[in-house]
Amino acid sequence: MVQNPQDTAPPETPVPIKLEVGIEECLHIQFEYEKNIFHLRDVVKGKVDFNLVRIKIKHMELAVIWKETVGWGQTTSTE
Repeated sequence: MVQNPQDTAPPETPVPIKLEVGIEECLHIQFEYEKNIFHLRDVVKGKVDFNLVRIKIKHMELAVIWKETVGWGQTTSTE
């Protein structure tokens, strides 16, 4: 692939992600990741904290969803 951007905008700077999800008064989980943008060869580093657990958990799964953005400006396509 060859990339020849017409615009000279600087590349996006990765920022840390912190997300809290849960069920009121039952389960509160906090996710933290080092950055929000990854290269194909990057390693996803982060942590999952269980802040409140009042229900029995049998197992937990995490999924990585791959989102690609191709193009520049008006011709950007996200898959």
